[in-house]
Amino acid sequence: MKNGGSLFKVMPKDECILHGQTHSKCFDAKTGTFDKNSPWYKDPDAMCKKTVLIQLVKLLPKSIELQKALAMDNTTKVTVRPDMFEAQDVTNWEDEKDITVELPPTEED
Repeated sequence: MKNGGSLFKVMPKDECILHGQTHSKCFDAKTGTFDKNSPWYKDPDAMCKKTVLIQLVKLLPKSIELQKALAMDNTTKVTVRPDMFEAQDVTNWEDEKDITVELPPTEED
């Protein structure tokens, strides 16, 4: 990722197979087996890799807006700006006390 972070997903083979049994239309619950012509039967290792990749993609940011929101996660802003990246980050990880934030008055105040 741009910020140097990385994502990974680990699923044991039995978890992948269970996922396939739960979600694949080629699994016959009566016999407890996959259809003999299905990729789950012919190449279960490849299907397990595919399953893990699909689950990993669900963790990836989907848009620029979401990427920005993730980058600002766990930050403390004391001012409100149209582009919150312009607002100063006053996060102090060494201070264990709660931070009191005073917002500017609104039109209703």
